[in-house]
Amino acid sequence: MALDLKVYLEKFPQICRNKFGCTYAFEALEAHFQEHATGKRHLTAKDVAKVFSAENTPFAKYWPKPHTKVLDETLTRERVYVGPLDDNDKALVQKLLPVFHNIGTVSLLLRFVHPQRFGIFSTPVIHLLQVTRPATVDLYLAYCNELARWRDHFRLDSVAKTENALWTYAEFVKLADNDPEAAKARRQFDEDVWVQRERAAQVIRPFFRRYGPLQLARILLDEDATIAGKIAAEEYERLLGIASLRVLGRPLPREKGAPEHLIEELATKGYIRTEDKVELRRVWITRNKVIHPSGTRRACRSGSYDRLYSAYLHALGGKTWQTSARSSLTAPNELDQLSSAVARKTMGVLAKSARSLKLSRPLAFFDLETTGTDVGQDRIVEIAVLKLQPDGTEEIFHSLINPGISIPLSAMEIHGIRDADVRAKPNFAKIANRLAKFLSGCDLAGFNIMRFDLPLLKSEFSRAAIGWPDQEVRVVDAHVVYQEKERRDLTAAVKYYCGEEHSEAHSALADVRATRRVLQAQVRRYSDLPTTVEGLDSFCKEARPNKFADSGCWFSIKDGILIFNKSQQHRGEPLSRVAREHPGFLEWMLSIDLPLDTKEVVRKALVGAGQKY
Repeated sequence: MALDLKVYLEKFPQICRNKFGCTYAFEALEAHFQEHATGKRHLTAKDVAKVFSAENTPFAKYWPKPHTKVLDETLTRERVYVGPLDDNDKALVQKLLPVFHNIGTVSLLLRFVHPQRFGIFSTPVIHLLQVTRPATVDLYLAYCNELARWRDHFRLDSVAKTENALWTYAEFVKLADNDPEAAKARRQFDEDVWVQRERAAQVIRPFFRRYGPLQLARILLDEDATIAGKIAAEEYERLLGIASLRVLGRPLPREKGAPEHLIEELATKGYIRTEDKVELRRVWITRNKVIHPSGTRRACRSGSYDRLYSAYLHALGGKTWQTSARSSLTAPNELDQLSSAVARKTMGVLAKSARSLKLSRPLAFFDLETTGTDVGQDRIVEIAVLKLQPDGTEEIFHSLINPGISIPLSAMEIHGIRDADVRAKPNFAKIANRLAKFLSGCDLAGFNIMRFDLPLLKSEFSRAAIGWPDQEVRVVDAHVVYQEKERRDLTAAVKYYCGEEHSEAHSALADVRATRRVLQAQVRRYSDLPTTVEGLDSFCKEARPNKFADSGCWFSIKDGILIFNKSQQHRGEPLSRVAREHPGFLEWMLSIDLPLDTKEVVRKALVGAGQKY
């Protein structure tokens, strides 16, 4: 039974009557926005009001209506056009976000202005499509692109109607489990091969791009060891090629015997030990049996791929793996070991070096997992701190934290922490004193902490009414060093500097441990890089000077003057002028949830303009 989405478009009026007590004519709204779509008219606050009118839509139940006065001023001043469309959908979304401050509101407008290209950013539909991306704008655009594929497959008129049909389906199957029509609909969805293939692809593609073929092989291992073995074997050959380029400066020849000669040369020149050479040769023999089974027909019968793959891992991991014809391997992390061991042994990255970090006081590596990326509105859900003493000893502080707000799906899909995981955990205020004491006397280090983690941590301490830091703190950001020297993310940094896979990315404790290893490796690698925290602090500040006056990045500093950076209405204007001529806008900023230091900058500007604050 194939799924037919057109059926659910027909059910939309009845679902609306059941849920909202009325029906809606979305076509009338689309007609209203036709001149906006062609670029003949710019948006007005009245246009936005139509989208949120209870007579036209139910959306006011789900999204906050924009502040009418402020929105009217902004749209009158900026004359925001949303048409005609070009090929840069991302630029259009990013143009609207500073005006409406909410991707949901942006999606509502785009749905009615350009129904062929955009749909409403609906959580139930996101769940049905299984679309995931780390950044909100990228997630919305990927969501619309996937809706377009469903539109074409089910031969619907527009992306907007496809989203409409999927939302209706989601509402329809919420009926009781014993409802035969709802059960039939769920069965059709689950048994439609195209639908399930699309949903699986939305999960597999990002996973593959982020974690690579070995982790995909690990997933396949229990289902088909043959495929998993071939994937791992191909990855081994690729890594040998990388080793040849990085260590010896030449590509691995595509000829018989080249890998064996490479392994011999790596051993002869001291990049790997003799025992490593023996192990890597055994792995290569196993690889050949997996890729070219025709010459070993007897060895490849009756589950032998499992045993070959086991031998492959045994040679790298130094353990005996127990296998059966179908059960595959019993060790939980064999593919992780495969990846890291090949990288280490073929690239020689474990060689000792005389350069190391020089500490005059403790250095605290910290990492946060949060509800989002807005310093003013988002909160910490997990913190891990690794305190490294000058003598090399370590202390750990690690805690899950109840943020006091719901964890969005987009954040949960990154770090895996759910509302239920933190419901019984302490809020930040309850751990703040203990954490401040743990950090007292420390310099700070982390990966990409200067732009977000550190400002958010300071905001959390401020909300808890605790003055932190209580002293001059030097900050070392391994991400700044990395961007200046290599320009990648933490997972790539671990792989590049340490020759390992960072398989536990977005686990706060794993991330701080990884960051420590990366920074140590950076100091060893770059002879011109300072080895003291003082020197590294200066390096980071010179490489990435702070361009903003506040952690919310609302105001930039240009020639000593505070300039609006975020506001669509006042971007580029001096703050002092806005305080004199448009104090109402600054008063509105004080009424919304912004970082405390942003509000303090606003208050000082109002006082300087003669306002009573």
